[in-house]
Amino acid sequence: MLHWFFDFYFETFSVGANVFGGAVATLPGLVSLATLIVGAISIVVALAWIIRRIARGEIPTTYKPPEAAPYSV
Repeated sequence: MLHWFFDFYFETFSVGANVFGGAVATLPGLVSLATLIVGAISIVVALAWIIRRIARGEIPTTYKPPEAAPYSV
């Protein structure tokens, strides 16, 4: 779905640039550049977060060991 979204998104800007021309013609390039920049920054931030978590030894888990059941005799 994400691939389809970006294909549709970029094609819409491309068609708009061909129809209107002028200043609108720079939009597909600017949108592509902005998308690449945001994607690169997101990857760097995610990697930094993961490395920090691993370095601190804070690897969270959702697993909780079962508690011992109390026995009544």
